[in-house]
Amino acid sequence: MRPSLNIVAYTPFHDLLVSNCVLVWPTDPIIYLVWMGMVESYVVRDQNNENYKKVYVQWWVLMRMGANNDEELYHNCWLSKWKCNHADPKQSVKISYVVFSFLTRSNIIV
Repeated sequence: MRPSLNIVAYTPFHDLLVSNCVLVWPTDPIIYLVWMGMVESYVVRDQNNENYKKVYVQWWVLMRMGANNDEELYHNCWLSKWKCNHADPKQSVKISYVVFSFLTRSNIIV
């Protein structure tokens, strides 16, 4: 269950581009507040398509040596290195779950 927010989540189609990084609300925000992934497809705009208003996302994970638990792993995560998590398959994600979309940074290993 997501925490209740007094805002309406709205992500315009044109703000989600292929190869953009996205932060996505997880199903259990108690464990992690957001997941990070990279957009692998354009937003489906065809209303007759079952994936309408969805994008394919490839999930990414942190690379940190010596982290013994998730708290240590995710501490200052924006300063850490990230890499593509090929173990998890790409998923179709509703654009309403996307919290933030941004261009890749130098600490992303493509």
